[in-house]
Amino acid sequence: DGGANWANQAVPAAAAAVDLLAVTVVDSTHAFAVGVNGTILAQSDGAAWVAQPAADAAGKALRSIDAIDAQKVWLAGDDGLVLGTANGGGTWSKPTLPGGITETLRAVHFADASNGWAVGDAGRILAPDDVGAGQERAALGHGERVGRGHDHVGQFPVPRYLGRDRCNGRARRRALPG
Repeated sequence: DGGANWANQAVPAAAAAVDLLAVTVVDSTHAFAVGVNGTILAQSDGAAWVAQPAADAAGKALRSIDAIDAQKVWLAGDDGLVLGTANGGGTWSKPTLPGGITETLRAVHFADASNGWAVGDAGRILAPDDVGAGQERAALGHGERVGRGHDHVGQFPVPRYLGRDRCNGRARRRALPG
């Protein structure tokens, strides 16, 4: 009915006691939600929500989730956490990120399987390292990309950190050395 009427959805008992912070909907039967204490929920039949624990998320607030399709999903949260799944949440994998990222990541969004971003506190921006041939993605506001080349962990492109520098609010695009 286009949102004219709303109804409560039953969630697993453990999830009923936590705050849910984000939801993404793939289609009429597939949706994902995340929240505090590492809570990840999935709906694959349009009715029942099922908990999908991920060891790397335990105790962390998961603040954002985005689904490319019913199988490929990314989430982001506290302590620089990024997790992805290629099997609808059956297993969650942590991609290799540059060291030193401890800030809370507050949003993640993917336009398609290769183009996505996670953003967070202190100007942190992460982008998958599949831009191509040593090119850096233009940063909005400020940023420098660390690392080079194409590197993939499993089925997930490895994000590269766009760090902070003083570029006076201008976007940049430049080839990386080497």
